[in-house]
Amino acid sequence: MRLMKKSNFSISFHPVLWVMALASFLSGQFLSFFMLFILVLFHEAAHAMTAACFKWKVAKLTLLPFGGQLEVKKILNKPVSEELAVACSGPLFHILVHLLMICFQPPFPLADELYHLNLQLLFFNLLPVWPLDGGRVVYSVANLLFPFKKSVHITLIVSSISLFALLLILLNGIQFQWMLLYIYSAVCTWQLYLNRHLLHKQFLLEKWGDHAPDHKVKVKVIEDKLNIHSLVNKLYKGRKQYFILMRNGKMIGNLSDDMIIKRYFSAEK
Repeated sequence: MRLMKKSNFSISFHPVLWVMALASFLSGQFLSFFMLFILVLFHEAAHAMTAACFKWKVAKLTLLPFGGQLEVKKILNKPVSEELAVACSGPLFHILVHLLMICFQPPFPLADELYHLNLQLLFFNLLPVWPLDGGRVVYSVANLLFPFKKSVHITLIVSSISLFALLLILLNGIQFQWMLLYIYSAVCTWQLYLNRHLLHKQFLLEKWGDHAPDHKVKVKVIEDKLNIHSLVNKLYKGRKQYFILMRNGKMIGNLSDDMIIKRYFSAEK
């Protein structure tokens, strides 16, 4: 359902949110769900404000029971530091609420329930599962250390292991709401796996010709025996890269990431 559309930006509700709202209403817990929804709104506002500080072009926001998904244009080659800051801003909001409630101990009714709901949202969002904030932190840290393609692979491995461990926990005491969120996260991880090759090509297209001044420059010395497919797998997110080609200890040339990507797509034709 689309709620608003203005200046190419829209807000929508994910179907899981409606299912949980109905389940809460039928079980007499609608007030708790309303408080949860308010926390989610502020959680996403923290993400959106941080993204706005970096002048990201946010096209769409999809609200979920535990957070939301920001659809950002040309996000695959953003500086990793920016993506990490945006991912952390949501959990930081819940930490701030937690500290405020401990310090001031508000006397209003349902304060204890709000306290526990806030902690549950913080815990769930910190799980290292894609596309939760914890999974995005894993993805961002991996991109600091490894090329983009390997970072996606690492994110998938960490998410899969975490999902398996979480399933074992849920089987000991299944709650309908938690199982819905688990299924959603599992489906998103599976979609990431299915689309990993397409995602890599989209990353290459975004990186091609992107000369943003805030991108770091990385120079690497390599042997000229590496083929073009090996070279594109060495490209990092949010960095401008140059490769110095060596043969028998002598420099025989150099390649920029733009040249590598151009040759890669030319070979694909």
